[in-house]
Amino acid sequence: MQRAWSWFGVLVLLLVSLVLFPALTHAQNSNTPLAGQVVGRDDQPLPAQVTLRLIRGDGSYRTFDTAPDGSFVYTGELDPGTYWLAVEYDSLPEVLQAVLEPEQLASTPVTVPVVAPIRLSLFAGRSDLGECAMVPLLLGAPSSAPVQKERQVIYTLLPVLETTDEYGGDSGNLYNPLWRSTLTIDTVHVDRFGHAIVLLTGEFVPGARCDNLLAREQIEQTVLGLAGISGVTVLVNDRLLDHIVITGF
Repeated sequence: MQRAWSWFGVLVLLLVSLVLFPALTHAQNSNTPLAGQVVGRDDQPLPAQVTLRLIRGDGSYRTFDTAPDGSFVYTGELDPGTYWLAVEYDSLPEVLQAVLEPEQLASTPVTVPVVAPIRLSLFAGRSDLGECAMVPLLLGAPSSAPVQKERQVIYTLLPVLETTDEYGGDSGNLYNPLWRSTLTIDTVHVDRFGHAIVLLTGEFVPGARCDNLLAREQIEQTVLGLAGISGVTVLVNDRLLDHIVITGF
């Protein structure tokens, strides 16, 4: 009788193992949706459908497309670990490819299982304003003229570029980091997604770190203050303002 019970116990353990082993194996994979949003330099959603590349540590990768508003959900099974998520350059709208090089695109690490939505910034090299953000800036007053968006950008930004005083505004305490520069607007293009491409010419006079960061912020926030503008890329003499700010020349 004891031998019979022993064989019965072995049989029960074998059956339990057969049932649990697939479940335990499956538990090693994560089927938690990998969800998030592609954002532009201004941390606003990128209103375009792009292709994302999910890269493993061994260099292998999978690709999937975002929705037209830049949001994404990937529901495929992933082994736990760290991956890298990046936008494929060739999937960008032509207007962005015209002003960006592939190496300027950012990638972000993703830890699986995912515990929070992911914000994938399109642009690399954006410095945090940090303590510089405490400085109140002189911004252009949004134009209310009933004209096309390109002209609204010009009417709003040009007075800022032409201001030669270091401080301005009604109170006289708003800082103008561009006061030493002599920039003017060459052309402005706003695409159907509301992304503005602003081409400036003239001399950008670099200053201290905060001055450079705030000059970029001053231009970008002036343009982004206009209704219907979702993002902005600024070039000075055919060079990205980001590069000038980061390198100092």
